[in-house]
Amino acid sequence: MQQFQYIDGVVRWREPKNTPPGLIRLRTPYEPDARTGSKREVDWSGYKIHLSETCEPDTPHLITHIHTTPAPVTDVVVLEDIHTALADRGLLPEEHLVDAGYVDAGQIHHAHRDHHVELVKPVKATTVKGQATADVFDNTRFTIDWDQRQALCPGGQTQRRVARRPKPGWHCGHPCPFRRPTLRPL
Repeated sequence: MQQFQYIDGVVRWREPKNTPPGLIRLRTPYEPDARTGSKREVDWSGYKIHLSETCEPDTPHLITHIHTTPAPVTDVVVLEDIHTALADRGLLPEEHLVDAGYVDAGQIHHAHRDHHVELVKPVKATTVKGQATADVFDNTRFTIDWDQRQALCPGGQTQRRVARRPKPGWHCGHPCPFRRPTLRPL
């Protein structure tokens, strides 16, 4: 059924574009819940495991949570479940170091709103197609001073992080010359 189809009374190979999606496609009859995963150049059959561990410099690094999903589930969709599980056990960190695959704007907002967790992640590569314009900026237009923990936007405003955890609704107090009236903050 997955590799073949019955068309006009004839059994034929399926074209790759006509095979079932990864979340429902069986990989092996011996492990009916295993699925095929792919990330960059690596393909595998089975599951994906998301580990959470402590990383304080003066304490042992301990695994605090293991979250298992089918292999094709993307990282970003499991972060809220991980935070909920850590909170239920009293193990939720103030800062959660994650790789870029776990984060989007919604996750940053939900982690802060629902769990008071600051997500620390790598800055993603440029995602704006073509050249940045006066009202669309890619990450190359911002200057980040990691030592001072501040960012300078293309409008010349500096965001200084005065507290370990920023307060919701932060703004610099000056109107942004690039902000269009239709844009709204999260």
